[in-house]
Amino acid sequence: MKSAQEPACNNDNIETTAAPAKAAAPIPAASRSSTTETCTLASSSGLSKPLPHRSRILALMLGALAVTVGIDRLVLTSEPHTIVLHIAIFWMVCLAASIALFLRSAFRQPMWWFLAAALLALLIRTLTFPDSPGDANSYYQFLTLSLFAPALLMLQLQLGTGLLEPYHPSSSVIRWFGGWFVDPFSYLPRFVAALQTVATSKTDDAEHSPGATGHNTAGKGTTGHDVVPASRQLAQKIAIATLIAVPVLAVLANLLYSSDLVFAYFVRHAIGDIDLTAAIRHLLVIATPIPFLFSLLANINRRADTRLTERSRQSAAPAQEPIQRNEIFDVVIVEIVLGAVLALYLAFSVVQFTFLFARQGLPNGYTYAQYAREGFFQLLLVACINLVSFGIVLLCCRRTKTVLGMQIALLAATVVLLASSSTRLRLYINVYGLTWLRFASMAFIVLLTVMLILCIVRLFVARVPLLVVCLIVFVAWYLVLGLMNPSGFIAAYNSGHGLS
Repeated sequence: MKSAQEPACNNDNIETTAAPAKAAAPIPAASRSSTTETCTLASSSGLSKPLPHRSRILALMLGALAVTVGIDRLVLTSEPHTIVLHIAIFWMVCLAASIALFLRSAFRQPMWWFLAAALLALLIRTLTFPDSPGDANSYYQFLTLSLFAPALLMLQLQLGTGLLEPYHPSSSVIRWFGGWFVDPFSYLPRFVAALQTVATSKTDDAEHSPGATGHNTAGKGTTGHDVVPASRQLAQKIAIATLIAVPVLAVLANLLYSSDLVFAYFVRHAIGDIDLTAAIRHLLVIATPIPFLFSLLANINRRADTRLTERSRQSAAPAQEPIQRNEIFDVVIVEIVLGAVLALYLAFSVVQFTFLFARQGLPNGYTYAQYAREGFFQLLLVACINLVSFGIVLLCCRRTKTVLGMQIALLAATVVLLASSSTRLRLYINVYGLTWLRFASMAFIVLLTVMLILCIVRLFVARVPLLVVCLIVFVAWYLVLGLMNPSGFIAAYNSGHGLS
């Protein structure tokens, strides 16, 4: 027998089981969410994850269905000459579903709207390029539709919870990765229960209404347990059995149809001109991703509901202060590591100023075009590592005068790396002309230079949300890259310099 203070976990509700002689005391609304979280963490499986209300589950299901229908009718059935159009429309459908589902929780989040507008602008820009396979614009289209669009959409979807902490960006980064590898799977154990909830009558919404206070007693027996009519139980079982049987029968029927000519003959005469194989393929393409998409949307919806319940309390709280450094790394260790790295950069800088910038001559057998090509991408990678290392030290190490000086020296070394990279690339372009890869590389150097300036500003202005600002700059940079019409820019440059 549980005590009067011990919460009992149920699938969708939290009950407090009292002693037989006393009435059950209602759980206060303020502590209901914490009690629910306690019960959720107490379970070792995903079966205890709370489900939204029936109407919300139905909306999430319809959103998942819209995406899967888009995959089937737009992505998988597109022809080579229409694939760009169809995939761009598919991402627009996904964006519209995200906005429709999470508008209530994220409409006050400017970053959410910025990402939605930027993604829509990118998709529209990809549709305005002329159809010319193999040129720079086609590479931009490919990167946008296969990489940037899903990445921005996942970020926009995760910000649909309304959760963005500019000075604590690690949580947003973790949620973005979780959206790919955790969220699509963690709600799968509750998918059948969600289908059960959708199959119930509409009166359940009233019983689980968020406006209800205390505990619901409608539809419960004297023991406090749900009393479900036998007819409703039978309808639920039939609905679940149908959902399980249809895909199983579809797969088995397709295998039997292709294994026996006589059976295939009778099936064709029974169903007429319907292409059974195509119908089963479309059904599987539409039905298979729905549980995973529902799990993703349900996780985001759960966090959005938590955010909505805390919004009034957070609005009354004082403004968020800049991030406080967590002293994860010892100062002495950081100083030794940075000192060794800076010593290496010093030696590298001497070589760059001697042979590349001052043009004092190269070793025998080397031309400046070869020298420029070798190591260019490695230098860009090292510059990126330097900027990431700067951010880690900034967040995870106590600030001392020595650490500050080493951070300034690290940024100065990054300036040398970027100058070396741009000089190498310029020498190579002067000889061999401009291509999409060289154009994008030069533009990326410009982006890293802007981010380097932001790092310098952040070093002395603590209130700058560095990661958020860099994200905005990156999205704007990529959009401007497309607006420049890469193919036209490359052709004009090569023509103007007499290069093919």
